[in-house]
Parts: sequence; C-alpha cells; structure tokens
Amino acid sequence: MRLSFGFVALGLVMLALPSPGASQSVISQADSAARRLMARRDELNALAQILDSVAEAPSTGVGDRNAARPLAARIRARLEAGDFQAGDRVVVRAPTGVGDTFATTNAPARTAGDLGIADTFPVQFGPALVLPSIGEIPLHGVLRSELEDQVTRYVSRLVRDPEVHARALMRLSVQGEVAKPGYYSVLPESPLADLVIAAGGYTTNAKVGDSHIQRGDAKILEKEKLRLLMAQGTTLDAAGIRPGDELVVPKKKNTDVLEGFRLAAVLLGIPLTVYALTHLHN
Repeated sequence: MRLSFGFVALGLVMLALPSPGASQSVISQADSAARRLMARRDELNALAQILDSVAEAPSTGVGDRNAARPLAARIRARLEAGDFQAGDRVVVRAPTGVGDTFATTNAPARTAGDLGIADTFPVQFGPALVLPSIGEIPLHGVLRSELEDQVTRYVSRLVRDPEVHARALMRLSVQGEVAKPGYYSVLPESPLADLVIAAGGYTTNAKVGDSHIQRGDAKILEKEKLRLLMAQGTTLDAAGIRPGDELVVPKKKNTDVLEGFRLAAVLLGIPLTVYALTHLHN
C-alpha cells in the first residue's frame, strides 16, 4: 500500500520537533506541499495535523506558532471550498464504446460517444461543470485531484461503468524566443519541458541558458535550476508552477555583430592614429 506524503511527513515531524529550528523548517515544507495543485485530500488533512502539532508543541516559538495556525486554517479552507473557480477549464474524455448502456432499468442502449463529452469545458459559477447530456456537476469542495472521480460519479448515473478521463488545466504564458509565443492551457502533471514544446520549440536566437519562470515581478526559477528540472522531467506541479506564471526565453546578444563593429572601429582608427602621429612629428 502506498503511503501518502502527508502521513509519512507526519511521522518525521513528530521526531524532528524537539530539535531547535525544526518547526520553522516544517512550516516551510508544509507550505510548499500545501500549494501543490494536485495535492490529495489525505495529504492536505495530514499537513493540517502536522501544523496543529507544531503550533501546540512546547518547543515552538511564538513566531512559528503564529505562522503554523493560519497555514493550517488555509489548508482546511481549501479542503472546504475546493480548487475550482468560474473560468477554469477542464478536459473531459469519455471514449466511444465504453459503458454502452444507461444504468437505469430497461433504458435504451446508448454509447458514451452519444453523451458528447470529448472536449474542453469551462467551469461555471457555482462552481460547477456543465456537460452535454449529463447536466451540472457541482465542484464546490472538490480538489483538482478529485475531479475525475466526481465527473465519473455523475456520468455513472446515465452510463454503466464509464471510462471517464477528466483533468483540470492551468493557463500559462510562454514569451520570448519560441516559435509561437502566447498563452497555453496545460495539465499540471505535464513535464516542465512541455511548455517549450507547446510553444513550438526554441528559435535559433534563443538564449536557453537564461530562460526563467516569472511570477509577477519575481523570477521563481531560472538558469541551472530550471535546466535541471527540465532535464529530469519534473512536472509543472512538482516544480511549483502556478496558473498565471510565465516562461521567458530571452534573445541571444548578437556578439558577432558587436565584435564586427569593434573590429571596424579599431581598423578605422589605425589610419587616423597614424595620420595624427605623422602630423605631430612634422
């Protein structure tokens, strides 16, 4: 049985708390883990329990205690409200031929393809997802990691044993020296390098080594660290990428042209220098 990150971390935290400075490290790690887009409910519940333990531990300082409690509250608020807001986009696929009859007694035969669920759909106010032939699927309190189960539950009311695939997209920007700069809706589970692929790849003028992930005015990933994450196949979610972040690929400086100008300046300066020296001695 696979243990979740949260429960493994909980055991480690209980061992680490007595050591000086442990609570601050735990709070930082819990904050990063709680921000993961695809975090599961059991993981988030465990993180909230970890933070409760930190806040109640005698060795925890006042500052760390005041940081742990609000973070635990934010995690529980996420669990209560869910991850979805109006305007988010979701990919839903129900392949034709899967679950080919209604679940109701004596219902007529119908294929999953007839349901018309093979597209990208916006999340409506509620929040809710509205699918053709299925109707409204409430998303309040639903995490991204729970989306597929929630959609399957509602499709199962009409189709017996459906094979449903549902994923929430995240909207990111790719700018600079790529073939097709712009905004892209991608899966959080996609490798970080897929952003470049989605944008058509690098141009010949791309200074790949100086690429960076921008969030507002801050660079959150850049240079060697970004290159290593891409090379390792790290997912967008695991890399800490969030909706609205931007991958920026700068342009190479045209060093050849600059060197050419410098050389020309030197060559042009030689006759002038000779002329000046000649006249100084006359």
